[in-house]
Amino acid sequence: IANGLDLAEHGGAVFIKSTDNGSDWVVGDSVIGNNYSMCLNNNAARASSSTKFRSMKSTGFQVGGDTEVNSSSYEYVSYSFRKCEKFFDIVSFTGTGVAQAIPHNLGCVPGAIIVKAYDQHSRDWNYGHRMLNNGSNPWNYRMRIDSDGDKNNSQSYWDNTAPTATHFTVGTSGDIN
Repeated sequence: IANGLDLAEHGGAVFIKSTDNGSDWVVGDSVIGNNYSMCLNNNAARASSSTKFRSMKSTGFQVGGDTEVNSSSYEYVSYSFRKCEKFFDIVSFTGTGVAQAIPHNLGCVPGAIIVKAYDQHSRDWNYGHRMLNNGSNPWNYRMRIDSDGDKNNSQSYWDNTAPTATHFTVGTSGDIN
């Protein structure tokens, strides 16, 4: 798929969904690697499948022939995010179970953060945002992307610590750390 973004050199993430078929959101990115994908609407770990997401390219990305990402019978929407200072970053870290600061390369304070364990089943897609809870203690809340539930209030997600221009903090929750 040619989208004009050099995802091979810079890295990034791609979200793909059929608009007229009841299929999963497929996510491929430069951290989980080529021929791997994850499903945005469940909490499963990454799966090896060259039939879904194949690779990042210098002009976009490549998908396989799976109907969730590429069938002549369906239409699709995709959202691509290339790593770019002050816009988007994607990093990998190893969980410790103890609150820890994770470095990022945005060069500005993130407004939103998504964390997903890609090598563990039954780990949620966690979303933090500077305006959760109307901006009052927002980093004491998280929402799940893979659920229709409302926000959760717990220091265990972001350690009730606002991100900085160089780090974000993860708490003790097994879903995040």
